[in-house]
Amino acid sequence: MPFVGDALGASLSTYIVIQAARLGVSTRLLLKMMLNIVVEATVGIIPILGDVFDMVWKANERNITLLNQQLPNIKIRSTSAKRRLTAAVLILLVLFVLALILLLIAAVKLFVMLLTAIAA
Repeated sequence: MPFVGDALGASLSTYIVIQAARLGVSTRLLLKMMLNIVVEATVGIIPILGDVFDMVWKANERNITLLNQQLPNIKIRSTSAKRRLTAAVLILLVLFVLALILLLIAAVKLFVMLLTAIAA
């Protein structure tokens, strides 16, 4: 079924972002990493083109590269600052996953409507 794999893949990709937040990377980098995931998930839902794009874009590899580039420059942050940043990222990720779930529900409904129309 279209979109299910993209939604699941995008949800799993957020693990790298969560770990980056725990390491204390900049908010700008976290947003860039989330954008990589959103781009891949969004284009990925397009049949055939999305699969080709997924093979080229590789959001997880991009995010790991971004993280590795910033690791030497990470400033030691206070525990409270790390907690606030981690909490903000987790909230953003929860909203992201909820949006994916809503899109999945919409895609399933559309798929069912199309099957019903074809069968009629």
